[in-house]
Amino acid sequence: METQTHMKKKIETEQKNMFVQYLTNKQKSAETDINISQLIDEKVLDQQDKKSIKCLFELILSNQIELAKNKRFPYDFHIKLASSEVKSKELSISTCIELYDFYTKEITSQVDWLDFEKMTSKVFSDYGICQEIEKLKLSSPEITILFKTIHGFLTGQHPVFLNDMHLKAEELIRASLLLIDEKNPLIEHDLIRLQLDQDGVSIRTTITKKTLTIIGNRSPNAKVHIPLTVKETLFEMINCDDLEEVNLHYTDTLNATFHDFCALSQKINKDENLSMLLHGDPGTGKTEFAKQVAKNVNGTLYQLNFPHIQSKWIGETEKNIRRVFNAYQDAWQKSKSPIILLINEADGLMNKRVTVNTSNDSFANQAQTELLEQLEKFKGVIIATTNLLRNIDNAFHRRFLFKCEILAPDVNIRNSYLKRSVIYPLLNASQIAILNNTLFTIAEMKNMEQKIQLIQRIRKLSSADIDTLLVHEGLVKNTSKAIGYDRN
Repeated sequence: METQTHMKKKIETEQKNMFVQYLTNKQKSAETDINISQLIDEKVLDQQDKKSIKCLFELILSNQIELAKNKRFPYDFHIKLASSEVKSKELSISTCIELYDFYTKEITSQVDWLDFEKMTSKVFSDYGICQEIEKLKLSSPEITILFKTIHGFLTGQHPVFLNDMHLKAEELIRASLLLIDEKNPLIEHDLIRLQLDQDGVSIRTTITKKTLTIIGNRSPNAKVHIPLTVKETLFEMINCDDLEEVNLHYTDTLNATFHDFCALSQKINKDENLSMLLHGDPGTGKTEFAKQVAKNVNGTLYQLNFPHIQSKWIGETEKNIRRVFNAYQDAWQKSKSPIILLINEADGLMNKRVTVNTSNDSFANQAQTELLEQLEKFKGVIIATTNLLRNIDNAFHRRFLFKCEILAPDVNIRNSYLKRSVIYPLLNASQIAILNNTLFTIAEMKNMEQKIQLIQRIRKLSSADIDTLLVHEGLVKNTSKAIGYDRN
């Protein structure tokens, strides 16, 4: 699963880089404003590919790409690389309205609200007006009218004439017929009011007191996640919905620990500490343990991006550590569901302190001292993993309430895993017996499964092929003394 997640992130990063590189090249050739039709025509954006659209939205939301309307042609949107001033812009209901207008104008005219929320990573889902839209299941034309009315109020153009909403001819007709219907949910639920001229056709819309009170009203416990590139963040925020539920293959003791830790994660108070240091060989499932805790408790995982914590500048590493813990503590206090802070490969940050002989030694010790202080006063749920427990400074050991070792699966677990494996039908009795008596990790077996599944796409595998793969994976020792190439 980790390989699939890595591939997914790699594809998304490549897609984002393609957008940025395209705009960079255009900017160098003096084309600073690009319309969406150019992106589509030049195969940079695929209207049928939701992943491609979502990547563009994430770049806009993270203020790497600036979105602007053409003043002369209100149906036209332009995009360009954002200036340094734009990068500090915060999200607002106006941003939501602009993005919805962009989506309906440039991507597709019929937008399902839930689809729009997915494209925008649910960053607006805690706004009162957006919750009302979802609750009433408003149609795309109804949302457009509501948003145009709100936008008019926010920009001092209120009430708003239907003819001034910059709707295309067919949209204008549909909107007029929609508003004439007294059972329209916008009117029935008191979100807007209508003013009709004497001709009975000219329509103006105004917002109501109800709409005014919920335009920018946000849930106090909401966790807003603005999509960021890895380069811009010190940790990756992973929601439980983005985690695949997997069947953990641990010993009975560790399995009990897992369920106890999940239960405690949901029971601890905001001023309490629940911490665990997981250690064991690579591939035994330490990272997956933390991910499945988050999945099990319907929570969120904050995974440290270790390379971005360290800095060559004096004092910056300590500041980055404080930023991570402060961000976590702020989110933890506001959140109703558990948030797990994951420090993967913890020995990189918690290695043994050394005698100061150089300035680098001093800086490293200062960073560790800062981390020790943060762990000492930490409130919340934290899991640290390491392959090298012996390398971790003793001072860090007592900062964790629980210390657990994850071992390679025993023979019963290996047998159970093999029987459910996709490659089990391809194995003969001898190969099954060998694997059951080999101390492989689940990660090693997953690599084996993936390799066999790929090869099967081009040809059928024989028992000899599988024997060779088992040797190459290091799961079986090669007893052959032959060297060189096989001529057959």
